Amino acid sequence: MSPDQLVTLASLVHSGSIGVPCYIAWCDELIREESAPPAWVLELSIERTPRKAAEILLAQANYVMSERWYILETSHLASAYEFLRYRSHRMSWEDFLRTAIRISHTKYSVWPTSDFERFLEAYVENEFASSVEYAQAKHLEQVLDEELHELACLDAAFPLEPLRKIEAGMDAAT
Repeated sequence: MSPDQLVTLASLVHSGSIGVPCYIAWCDELIREESAPPAWVLELSIERTPRKAAEILLAQANYVMSERWYILETSHLASAYEFLRYRSHRMSWEDFLRTAIRISHTKYSVWPTSDFERFLEAYVENEFASSVEYAQAKHLEQVLDEELHELACLDAAFPLEPLRKIEAGMDAAT
């Protein structure tokens, strides 16, 4: 993984967007696949604290580049990550909007809560019309383009699709 990918992953783990069971399952998969997995993957695979897990990932980024990397502010990535969950049919449009509202309320966000609230209000007023959902989703896809690209770059090294399958299994179990 590149340092940029490690920092993005660390930031998503630190923020809780990628949960402990998900990154541990990802590490377990790497350990099964590789004959000699890197020490940081082994260490990450047993770490149950998101803050410490993020520190492990940042330490690896710092080691690779001999620079000082820091946790990114990730509310924009959290919203984009949730949008990817919507786009992969893991959540409804209404659930995505409610989650985006919660993210923008609880974390520093570049998007005002009122934007997502207006979208939700229009969607409900139009009786959950698929045409409204489509138009709103297309708009947000354009707005989130840079963040979606950043997550796509991360996806090359930390595949989000297997992560989504892991999350789906956890969602089904609860």
